[in-house]
Amino acid sequence: MRRRMLISATATAIAVTTTLLTTTTAGAVEQSKADKDYCTKQGGMYDTFVPLAEGQEMGGSEGLCVFWDTAHKTKISVTAEALNADKPTLAELAYNHPPKPNPRPVGVAMGNPGDAYCYQLGGTLNFNGPVGYWVIKGQEHSPKFENTTDLCVFADMSAMDSWGLLYHAGGVVRGQDLTHKWRASRRCEPEVTEDSDATEPPVVDPGVEPPVIGPGGEMPYYRDEDVAVTEDDE
Repeated sequence: MRRRMLISATATAIAVTTTLLTTTTAGAVEQSKADKDYCTKQGGMYDTFVPLAEGQEMGGSEGLCVFWDTAHKTKISVTAEALNADKPTLAELAYNHPPKPNPRPVGVAMGNPGDAYCYQLGGTLNFNGPVGYWVIKGQEHSPKFENTTDLCVFADMSAMDSWGLLYHAGGVVRGQDLTHKWRASRRCEPEVTEDSDATEPPVVDPGVEPPVIGPGGEMPYYRDEDVAVTEDDE
């Protein structure tokens, strides 16, 4: 009797695990397709990139959206998942609200301004420079500028190439301007109707001042004293 119960319980556990794995895999595939579709809709080129370290193929992969400026032969790469995220990511905030680059970077990245800026943003270099790089899957043995990129990875796992971030912080667009290509930033844009003027600025609540940028160029935040207190709030 106990043997039958054990076999039955084991079979049930296997069935549940299989269902969960199938559901998770299907969900990941569906999300990956959505990220790819959004990338191409915004004018980017989607590819799966894999990391190389000192010429050795490493595990893992990342779906990147690459935007090209063919006239000037420049590009900028960002994880497609971050580009298609419903809410702001650290990569999006770093791009749309860039702090001023430190004119005197210190540490291991002194020889590479892009790396130094990545560190300044709180990011981590992932297979970059002499250590390695990311290359389009299937093209590992023929790396070149067109099929490789570096990645500055943030704590929320969003990532984009550090040189693209650095140039944009200086007012120079590499590849294409991503300011309004992030799904999260597009969701925050005011809706334009036939009765509205798209050139008019959004209405600002007179009781609250615009966001204040921190002294070091940090992301916008509200100070407590900026928020008006009414009788209903007390």
